[in-house]
Parts: sequence; structure tokens; C-alpha cells
Amino acid sequence: MLNWLFKSRSAERKLMLRSAADLARDRRNIGLWNNPVPDYGRTAPSPMLRNQARYLVANNAVAARAAQAFVDNVIGPGITLLPKIGDAALKNLLLKRWNRWAEVSDADALLNWYGQQALAARSMFVDGEVFVRMLTGSDGMLQVQLLPPEFINTTITRDNVVAGIEFEGSRRSAFHVYEWHPGQPGRLPRSIRIPASEMLHIFRPKTPGQLRGVTELLAILGRLNDMDQFDRATIVSLIADFHATRLTIGPHPMSQYRPVLAAMGVTRAGELKGIRNGRSVRVAGCVITRQRPSTAKGFVFLSLEDETGIANAIVMPDLFTEHRVTIVSEPFLLIEGVLQNLDGAISVKAARIEALPLATAAVESHDFH
Repeated sequence: MLNWLFKSRSAERKLMLRSAADLARDRRNIGLWNNPVPDYGRTAPSPMLRNQARYLVANNAVAARAAQAFVDNVIGPGITLLPKIGDAALKNLLLKRWNRWAEVSDADALLNWYGQQALAARSMFVDGEVFVRMLTGSDGMLQVQLLPPEFINTTITRDNVVAGIEFEGSRRSAFHVYEWHPGQPGRLPRSIRIPASEMLHIFRPKTPGQLRGVTELLAILGRLNDMDQFDRATIVSLIADFHATRLTIGPHPMSQYRPVLAAMGVTRAGELKGIRNGRSVRVAGCVITRQRPSTAKGFVFLSLEDETGIANAIVMPDLFTEHRVTIVSEPFLLIEGVLQNLDGAISVKAARIEALPLATAAVESHDFH
């Protein structure tokens, strides 16, 4: 009787929780329609969107590649001078002066003209917009200053000023720009009025009458963040498995970092058999065995495990003495050396050893047996 009562209540409880979860999900989905994207024809985008996009481009490989692909496709070699005149002397003079100007075009003296174009395109992709101020240098030459969106003072409330942009009728007449970064410590923000003839506002309007630009990542900000959260959750799960059982039913820790390791030129353990003897290779993995037999005259033998198998490494006595602390105490190692692949016996004669700082748990190694 008691068993039946507890089972009944348990089933009712599960049903109630499932219904509550479904209701919450429905409300969340409906909320997306009740709270649509703001009307950027009347307001500036939230700084939070811009900061989220910047964070993802700095920390998410997918977002970073998308930003670089946008720059490469939009800018390419960049805007340059190609005189199509027959006078060779005049053509050379124009090219010489253009090249001289291109090297000093940046008012902040950080980039050349081509670097400025790439940065402007990147800002347009990540922030949604970039402001370009045209100045005159001390030598009378044009100089270009790139300003991020936060330099525009959006706090001004006047009938003809919207989102930091001043209008005469339907045309932009001026921009209200902070003289220095508004977040600079110890200085109160102060803005000045700059005529529209001295400023360029570069962005891609997506609706008629749009005043300010919105990050190109807007549609996938949530999904990219979900991907990051999933990756972190996977790593946390691996750590918990290792700490509890020294085993994991999930992917090997090294597989989580394979894209980074591949960029460093690290070869998987399972690929070593296909590489010729004498080639220089890099291997990496968690140390599962450290051996220093008494009959080996000071040689140390290491076994590194990755998601494809085990790579064996031979450490010379002098190299072991030099890196003793790293070899003995670090759970993950990166080893560079010459591959020895003879008659099916595969090992790496180590020439350089360094710690591999991975944010995961280590397996318990069997040392010096």
C-alpha cells in the first residue's frame, strides 16, 4: 500500500514538473514575440549587444573566423591607388606620394591605411558600425581617425538629436563625439559637436530609416553562447568523471583542445605510424607512465595518451636534468623531437619538453617503475 502511494505521488510529481517546464518554455517563446528587437530607427543599440559580440569574437573560434572572413571578403587587398596615365614620371610621383601618405594616414599613429581599412571592416562586423573622423595633419595632409560606437554621446536629449546624431530635416548635420573614451578613469566624459562633413558613419542598414548599426552577429549571439556553455559543461563533466573514477565515458580531454593543438603542429599519437623515420614531430598528451629503469643509464621513458592512442618518448639524461620538475610534476606535456619509426617500434627522441596547460583533470600516472 505504501509503495503504491509513493509511486503514485512520484508519478504525479513528475507530471507536475513536466507541465511547469512546458509552460515556462511556452512563455519564453511567446516572450520573444512580445519583446521584439528595438526600433533602431529611433534609438541606439544596447551596449550589451556590442559587448557580447566583442566577447564572442575574442573567445569563440567560430565568431573569430566569421569576423576574419568578413574582413577578407570585404576589404581584400584594400583601396589603393592605380594611376592609369601614360606619363611614367607622373605615375611614379603619384604612387610615391600615395605610399608615403598610406603609411601616415592614421591620426592615432597605430596603423597604415590598409590596416585601418581592415580594422574598420572588423568593427563594422563586430560592433555593427564604425565612425571615421577626417582631420588635417600639421603638414596639411589628410589624416583618418577610427572611432568605436561608444565615442558617440547618446545622452543628449534635443528634438533634432537622436542617438548622438544631429539632424537638419532628414539629413545628418553633425555628430556629438566624446573628446576621449567615456570610460577613461579620472576624466569626466565631455563631447563636442563635429559637422557631418568631417565624419563618416559606416554601417549596413537593415531597415529603412535605421540610425545606428547593429552587430552582424545579432542573429546568432544566443546560439554561439550556448555552444560555449555546452563546451564548458562537457569539460566540467570530464573533470568530475576523472576526479571520481579516474575514467570517463565521454570524449578524451585532449579531443577538446585538438583544434588548438593542430594549429601548434601537434601530431596525434595514432598518426605517428604513417610518418617516416627521422622526421621532426610534436606530440602531446596526458602522462600515463614515467619510467627510469636502473639499467637505462639515466634515460627516462614517457608515455603520453591522447584521444587516438599512446605516444612513447625517450628523454636523454641531460634533458631530464634540465626539465626534471616539468617532467615529474606536470600532468600534460608537449614534446618535440625526432621520430624513431623502425620495424613497428615507434617513439620520439625528445629534444624539447614543455608543460601543456589544459583546464581539465589529469589521469593518475604510473611513475618510475
